[in-house]
Amino acid sequence: MLKKYTLIFVQFLLHLKDCLSCCWLRCKSLFLTSCRRPRSHRDIIRDSKRLKKLPLHISFAVTENEIDYRDLACLIVWSVSLGISCISLYDYRGLIKANRERLRTEVYRKQEVVMGEEAGKYSIHFYDPSCCREGRTWSGENGEVVVCLLCVDDGRQAVSEAARRVCSSVQSRRLCLEEFTATDLEREMALAAHGIVDPDMMVQLGPASCLIGYPPWLLRLTEIRSLYTHHNVNYKSFLATIETFANCERRLGK
Repeated sequence: MLKKYTLIFVQFLLHLKDCLSCCWLRCKSLFLTSCRRPRSHRDIIRDSKRLKKLPLHISFAVTENEIDYRDLACLIVWSVSLGISCISLYDYRGLIKANRERLRTEVYRKQEVVMGEEAGKYSIHFYDPSCCREGRTWSGENGEVVVCLLCVDDGRQAVSEAARRVCSSVQSRRLCLEEFTATDLEREMALAAHGIVDPDMMVQLGPASCLIGYPPWLLRLTEIRSLYTHHNVNYKSFLATIETFANCERRLGK
């Protein structure tokens, strides 16, 4: 008789273990689904309103070899929905720039999914500094959003363009070389950037903890955060990085 009840008890424990295992898997699935579920435009705006501040310019530096343009499109559209008007994407080899149209297609598709009827209020422009026409600047007003595509060559080009302007000014005697200051150089570098301000925040996408050729003079006052990967990135992880920026105090050397 004891053997019979022992067997029944063991069967009960095994059944209970199976039930608990199923419940755990179900809860885990629901949690992951909620993390990856696309957030609506209104939800993201609501998140934006509770943040103390937002970066004027957020830069994503991709350090991974494989690039997923759909996931990058998610980061761009989420940033736009939060109210960030200047976004830059950097990769050392220039693969993103080379696949500009592919990224543009994915962004417009994601914009329709997330924003719906509100998508028409935002005008997203893709900007390549290597082929920007002279005199074009970006204001970020009236729903205008600029997505700047960068690679290692663009930092060198900005320095080269600034040096060319200085040499031309000295040659034409509009500028006295002895009176040239760091402020003058900073102004020339700003002109070479065509109105694109230095990033307030940079998010490194990938396991590498380095700048991988990103122009360091642009990151003097930049808050740098990281995500281990951009593949299958979810909104919750993205928002968490923005929240760290919103809650940090910028002392600017004080």
